[in-house]
Amino acid sequence: MDGSGSMWGQIDGRAKLEIARETVANVLGKIPADRELGLVAYGHRKKGSCDDIELMVPAEKGTSDRILESVNTMRFLGKTPLSEAVRQAAISLRYTEEEATVVLVTDGLETCQADPCALGKELEAAGLNFTAHVVGFGLSNEEGAQVACLAENTGGRYIQASNAKDLTDALTQTVSAQKTEPEPAPVATPKATISAPSTAAIATNVDVDWTGPNGLEDYLEIVPATTRDAASGSRNYAYAKDGSPVRIVVPASEGDYLVRYIWNGPDGRKVLATAPLSVTDSEFALVLPEGEIQMGSTISVRWKGPDGPGDYLAIRKVGNAEAGDINYAYTRDANPAEMVVPNVSGDYELLYIVEGTGERRSGVSVPLRIVEGEVSLKAAPAVRPGATVPVLWVGPGSSLDYIDIVPSNHTEPSGELTYAYIGGAGPGPRELGAPMEQGNYLIRYLSEGAGGRRVLASIPLTVDPNAPDISAIPMVEATFQVPADFAGTAIQWSAAPLPGQSIAPEGWAMNDFVTGPVTEQFEPGIYAVRGDAADVVFTGEVTIAPVGENRFVILPDETQSPAGAVDGAPQDTGSDGNGEDTGYLCDGPAPCPITDGKTGLAFMLPAGWWTDYPTTEGYTSGAEAAGDVFAPRVNFFRTGTDDALVLGPRQWVAMNGPCEDVGALGQFCMFQSADPQVLAAYQLVKATLKWEPPQGQATLRDGCADDDGHGPDACENWMEAGAKVFSDYPHRCLPGDRSVQNCDMRDGETNLFFHLPENWVAEVEPSSPFPLAEFAQQAGSAHSIWLNPKDRPLGDRGCFLTRVGQVCLDPDSADETLDGVRQTLQFTLTTGEVLRRCGDEDCDFAHPNPALSGRLPALWSVEVGRPLPDGRISTWFWDRDPAGNFKLVGLNQPGGGNCLEAGAGQMLCEFTPYISTDEFNLIRKNLKVSALAASGPRKLAPAEFERALSIVRGN
Repeated sequence: MDGSGSMWGQIDGRAKLEIARETVANVLGKIPADRELGLVAYGHRKKGSCDDIELMVPAEKGTSDRILESVNTMRFLGKTPLSEAVRQAAISLRYTEEEATVVLVTDGLETCQADPCALGKELEAAGLNFTAHVVGFGLSNEEGAQVACLAENTGGRYIQASNAKDLTDALTQTVSAQKTEPEPAPVATPKATISAPSTAAIATNVDVDWTGPNGLEDYLEIVPATTRDAASGSRNYAYAKDGSPVRIVVPASEGDYLVRYIWNGPDGRKVLATAPLSVTDSEFALVLPEGEIQMGSTISVRWKGPDGPGDYLAIRKVGNAEAGDINYAYTRDANPAEMVVPNVSGDYELLYIVEGTGERRSGVSVPLRIVEGEVSLKAAPAVRPGATVPVLWVGPGSSLDYIDIVPSNHTEPSGELTYAYIGGAGPGPRELGAPMEQGNYLIRYLSEGAGGRRVLASIPLTVDPNAPDISAIPMVEATFQVPADFAGTAIQWSAAPLPGQSIAPEGWAMNDFVTGPVTEQFEPGIYAVRGDAADVVFTGEVTIAPVGENRFVILPDETQSPAGAVDGAPQDTGSDGNGEDTGYLCDGPAPCPITDGKTGLAFMLPAGWWTDYPTTEGYTSGAEAAGDVFAPRVNFFRTGTDDALVLGPRQWVAMNGPCEDVGALGQFCMFQSADPQVLAAYQLVKATLKWEPPQGQATLRDGCADDDGHGPDACENWMEAGAKVFSDYPHRCLPGDRSVQNCDMRDGETNLFFHLPENWVAEVEPSSPFPLAEFAQQAGSAHSIWLNPKDRPLGDRGCFLTRVGQVCLDPDSADETLDGVRQTLQFTLTTGEVLRRCGDEDCDFAHPNPALSGRLPALWSVEVGRPLPDGRISTWFWDRDPAGNFKLVGLNQPGGGNCLEAGAGQMLCEFTPYISTDEFNLIRKNLKVSALAASGPRKLAPAEFERALSIVRGN
């Protein structure tokens, strides 16, 4: 019996090992007590071992209870040495001296470099009367063909079991079946016929007519013409039970083949009929992604064809060719091609269209079935006027899909009061601005799928001045647990969001080992979950949904075998081979809790990592002589690799990798790595960093900040002064005190948006034409940055252009940390709405009202257009290069230079240096601006009214 780790795989929502145990119990209960039966197990005790084979119960009478007890103790951990297990089972039965039967139950293929086909021939030749039956539990037809030969070469049977009933039938036929004497007379071989095309192109379909016995396991296949064995392992097949004709996919390689009818009779497989097939090269092929395709989603289509200048891929409704193309993509743009499918479920077809001189023809077509899938929204049912409303969503997630707010009686797909694009950035929440007027509204999910815009889901929203505050992004509960076989195991859990999502990047980790399920609050999104125990590691990737139950069973991971010292105790000696500078070493298997007595620094050290000695000493002798006090700093290293993390770097270049602020400890940085284990280690350390200076040790700015948490105004020049505390700032991104969970701030009075870095606070003041703001750091150097400061003595020195005026800092006190915050603010400050951000490739953008569309260079962004009094539309395009330089291009914006027309009356200008000619021309040549759609009069918010007055006054 297979005890390998792959038995944790699921069939119909149940683990295969659970089905196997239940089936064995049912079958054993029906076996006569005088039947001599034993059990050999493999892969059930160790990970990664080809020697993990055990005779758990010798074959003798009355063993059913012992076998069942043994099966229930198997842990299902290791590899699949099935050939050697069958050999050892045969030896235990003295197969060379007595009649012997071995029944192999396996859910996988041989993984220990043995040949089951050769073993079958060997045992058949040496055995007195040896038979092996093979039950392929959950194997595909291709996989089954690779182990069926073990049974066929010994006169046994191969039985494919796809569910619990199949497995029960298979074991009943093999283990429970009594041998009958004498041997039955040979069964007459039935006749069959095949009628098939003589030629076919690669990767196409052929229809094959046939006659034959039509047994339950009979099938037709296409194999190379030189194939002689009935068990071929071909992947190009169709079951006879599907009727005549059957459709078979032609192999992807040209050559001479045979179409064969395979009869699975009592004596094994036999070829009953053949027909020749010549496979030729093809000019065309289309390959769709695997799995279900949800309406309105974006798919990648791999194609083969002549790739002429006008060739394209098209989606059409089946049986309605006159209706034309629903969506299309030119082959010249990409392979694979990205296509948005229709947002109505049903049967469609995907075609390769050749656009020649004076002709248009279809090269090849494949069926495309679109399913509805799940679409849902979740948000607070009532909010205050103008509040920021986080909306959790589930849907197709196409880059042009969006959510909006409309009056409750609104039925048109357009006419939104406010909206936010889904943007294809994962399942995190999107934020909408609530209307200013009290009343009843709808929040809607709109798909911009092929064929037009469509409302896929909606929920009610009430705007009420007395509604509760909902400033924080809604969190949902998620529960992690291990399989029942590991109940009672003490586990230390951690979870880290996968990169590329619009959710907070912070990970979560436990300091203690616990038993039983663990429940915690998370933002909806995709997470890598890890559970560390003494002798096993559990890992899994889970999607925490905004609605429904989020309960996950995290399975043991064979690839994460615990290594190193069993006790996992941290070491603080240099005897580990890493050098004399080793401060702490965690040999595993679980992360080690570290508290450095000298500095008061504490953290969880990941298994397989070590550190140098934490220190609070100054970087220079001059700094120490001046009596400056420094936060602890330490370096983390992954044993045997170049991977490293740095807490408190002296200098850090952006190209080294990402950094994050960690409060009073300064920056925590990671050298660039694509290894998810390094990211998980970074998140674990970051989530557990703590600093409590030993008693009597000076702290940063000792005597400056008071117990009320007075901020940088109180700490100017190391002197206390009466000033507001940090909690007085309306916009905060502080540990345990975030006014918005992901620190993406939107000021309600001015509509100013910005991302606030960790440990920073901000206050915004209305002004014309742009708001004023102060940004202040809670710890470290107590830096400040100002937006559009009044009466600045330094003038424009230390100031940088944004989309809403200038951000300014003191150039004489600037450092790399402050400049990094300045770059973040410069990149995110706006009073508009982001329409599209490109990834690593150029991308298209479009917005319906006001109508604005075009194409962006890779990594560039564009805002939703704003109508001007003269009927034109204004917007911004921007990017930040690898060196951190801000690049800004404006459409119909005052100021700028190097201006060129981008259509009649539309002026596109550069506002910063560093913009390449190719970038500017790509935006300009693809830009399309339409007249603003008519809309009725509406009431202006105060900030909008002030802006309108400033335009009238010419300001």
